[in-house]
Amino acid sequence: MNPHIRKYFPEAKKWSEVTNDYVERIISESAITKEKILYASCICPDELNYTATNFNGHFRQGFYLGGLSGIPYTGKTGMAAYASHVPADGASFIYFGPHVGISNDGSIGHVIREHQHVHTFSCGSLISVLERMRRNHIFDWSSNNFEDLQARVIEKLLHNHNDRIFSAESDVMEALRILYNVSECLLRQFIIENRALFASPHIFLLGGVIINTDSGEENYAEIWSFEHLDLRKV
Repeated sequence: MNPHIRKYFPEAKKWSEVTNDYVERIISESAITKEKILYASCICPDELNYTATNFNGHFRQGFYLGGLSGIPYTGKTGMAAYASHVPADGASFIYFGPHVGISNDGSIGHVIREHQHVHTFSCGSLISVLERMRRNHIFDWSSNNFEDLQARVIEKLLHNHNDRIFSAESDVMEALRILYNVSECLLRQFIIENRALFASPHIFLLGGVIINTDSGEENYAEIWSFEHLDLRKV
């Protein structure tokens, strides 16, 4: 493991280990076979996160709830569509959260990608917004600005916590926590508001940060929450 990962994520594990562990745990707790679980990812569409779209190959198909920085941009409508697709005798499983790169030289928010020779941002949308915030860049939050809508959401969310972010030991880590908390709250809201559409009451919600590494190395993840929601009890 890149030794710098432990500095920021002391509980991080290889993505392959995380996926194996939680699939086994879900099957054990629910007594539902993997074939009857409809998986959904709520992650950033960065190509470095490709293996998260099918939970490292554990699921043949998956629903997409997220966009830049892992925010659930598909909203209530996307959750309603996902809910209506879940097997009646199965379960829902959603992985959510932001991602961040940690390069071999210890730089957080940067990686060297395959066939490239210089560092690039990871997560690009998150780090680029932080860079502009450091320069006191003036953002355009007009309601009719649809040409970069997802980035506008990230900008507004982070600007609401400007002092908290830049007084923290690591502004990147603080921004990750903020975006993670926003995604978790929104997903819970969308699930509850669409509870009547879920054919099965069993929802497994797994959240954390995917940690991208330099080209040729495996992704890691640190899990921040795992919960089995029973819609008959919430």
